[in-house]
Amino acid sequence: MSRSPSSERTGRALFNEIVARYLKAIGDPRTVVRDPEARYFGGRVEERSLVPLGEARLGRIGLDEWLRRRSQAKA
Repeated sequence: MSRSPSSERTGRALFNEIVARYLKAIGDPRTVVRDPEARYFGGRVEERSLVPLGEARLGRIGLDEWLRRRSQAKA
């Protein structure tokens, strides 16, 4: 799976891009639509609301590797 333009640019992907990559990986044909006006438990979610503001504690694998391992475990 290729990385999205925003993740290549910043090292972080938008939430809708992560969900779309996951759905594609599991063979789910639904389309993810980004909605900047959507609410999360009633609150407005900004582009950087669900990510660390500074340095993040990163795991040892990225999303693509996690998806690959997940698909192998299911097989």
